[in-house]
Amino acid sequence: MSFLNPQELEVLELVAQGKSNQEIDNELKLNRYEAKTHVSEIFSKLRVVNRTEAAITWALFEKIKEKQEKEYLKNFGEVIVFNQEH
Repeated sequence: MSFLNPQELEVLELVAQGKSNQEIDNELKLNRYEAKTHVSEIFSKLRVVNRTEAAITWALFEKIKEKQEKEYLKNFGEVIVFNQEH
């Protein structure tokens, strides 16, 4: 989700955890109602209409990222073994 800035990614993760805008403001030490602005931007960028859809999108992204990391590590390990054998 490179089209979301780091602050939006933090907010999205907290939305996915079920946090309210006020809780997000408090946790990230944002100005009052700043989380609401971030959430609106996130919805627009992700083309979702509610927090549930945003949370599902975040969860799917995390699952894909985890799978890619595992595949990378597997391939990296195979390269190391190959290099040690030759």
